[in-house]
Parts: sequence; C-alpha cells; structure tokens
Amino acid sequence: MSDVWAYFRQLSGKEFYAAAAVQATEKALFTIGYRTDITTANFIRFRGVDYDITRIDTFEGYKADLTLYCKKKA
Repeated sequence: MSDVWAYFRQLSGKEFYAAAAVQATEKALFTIGYRTDITTANFIRFRGVDYDITRIDTFEGYKADLTLYCKKKA
C-alpha cells in the first residue's frame, strides 16, 4: 500500500441517483494521478475509513488522472 494525493468528494444527488439506476452503491469519488497498478481489487483508506473501488474512469483514455468511484466497505 502506498500513500498518494487524492481529491475526494461525496457524490452529488444527481450522480448518486444515476448510480442507483444501474444498481451501483457508489457514495464517493476520488481523483488521483494516473497509475497503471490500480484495479477494483484495491481499496482506499481515507481519514480512517476504507472504501472499495467499484469502477475506474480514465476520462476518455487520457493518461493524466483516474477517477475512482467508491463505496464504504461493509
């Protein structure tokens, strides 16, 4: 596990309901610098709370940032 800088925010109401429409339980979004070693098998620990990565958005294939959609671990 390594520490990385991340932008964090809770999903907006619109994003939350869009995720719910496809049965996703996403609650948070993290944006990190592009990395090739991140998968949905990884998790994020932020301020003592663990989040499972549910999907990864590479923003149209650009290799600058990754947007990680996450839910709190059960």
